[in-house]
Amino acid sequence: QKWIVLDKLDQSPMSQVSRKVRPTDAPITTVNSVMSGFDLLRTGVGMGVLPTYLGEKCPDLVRIDIPEDQPSWDVWLLSHPDVRRSARVHAFFSYAAKAITADVLGAPWLKP
Repeated sequence: QKWIVLDKLDQSPMSQVSRKVRPTDAPITTVNSVMSGFDLLRTGVGMGVLPTYLGEKCPDLVRIDIPEDQPSWDVWLLSHPDVRRSARVHAFFSYAAKAITADVLGAPWLKP
C-alpha cells in the first residue's frame, strides 16, 4: 500500500508516527502540507497519518488506531503583529480555541 507522508516536516508528530508504522519497503508520495495529504488520502491514493480533528470529520476515511502512545501537539494560532490586538482577531482566536478544544476532547457542550 502506498503511503502519503509529509515532506520537510520530519519532526512533526505525524511524521514520527508514519516512520514507526509504515513498512520500510512501502512506496511513498510526499506532500508539503497536511491539507494536501488529507486530499490525497480522501481520494484513496494511499494510507497516512492525519490529526484526529481532521480525519474524524471525513466519512470517506477509515480510522486505524495504532496500539501505542499517540503523540500530541499544540495548535498555535498566529496573526500578523499589526492586527493581533484587534477585537475581530481576538474574537476569532477565542472562538477557534473553544471549537478545537471541543473537537479534540469530544465535548460538544464546549462548542461555541
